[in-house]
Amino acid sequence: MTCEATGGGVADVVPGGLAAEFLSRLDRIERALVARVERDYFTTYQAAARLNLSEWTVRQACNTGRIRGEKPNGRSWRIPLTEVERVERQGGLGPVSRE
Repeated sequence: MTCEATGGGVADVVPGGLAAEFLSRLDRIERALVARVERDYFTTYQAAARLNLSEWTVRQACNTGRIRGEKPNGRSWRIPLTEVERVERQGGLGPVSRE
């Protein structure tokens, strides 16, 4: 049964001072989900921050094709969210092959 069905709020369901903490966590989760949905592309700076890499490393990875991106204005890289997630899943960029 939901809070709406019983007419109560979160404070009625969550005991003591936990209600404020519970609502705060829900707000943070919601903001994170909204930001994730709204961001389809990352700059090299944003991707570097999320991947814990330097911006130079991300830019070089884009230049060599290790990270797939596009340069719509001919200057700045745009990296799709799916590509950033791919690099995260594989645990980083991995070693550079010297062919």
